[in-house]
Amino acid sequence: MARLKLKGRIIETFGSVNAFAKQYGTTRQTVNNVIRGECTPKGFALLGWLTALRIPENEAYIFFAEGLENQTEE
Repeated sequence: MARLKLKGRIIETFGSVNAFAKQYGTTRQTVNNVIRGECTPKGFALLGWLTALRIPENEAYIFFAEGLENQTEE
């Protein structure tokens, strides 16, 4: 469910996965890997995604639920 919300937010904010990847400075493949839940941005990368997608930190779990479950404070 979180993956669908993440993809929806990307498209809502940037128009497409490609546009987000280009604007954020990453590859479309990396974005798709995150959407599929194969990896999750961590640390500053996660903060960058949240900022780019205008997601408040306290709502990150809604969009990145699968990946945040196993994260620990650094």
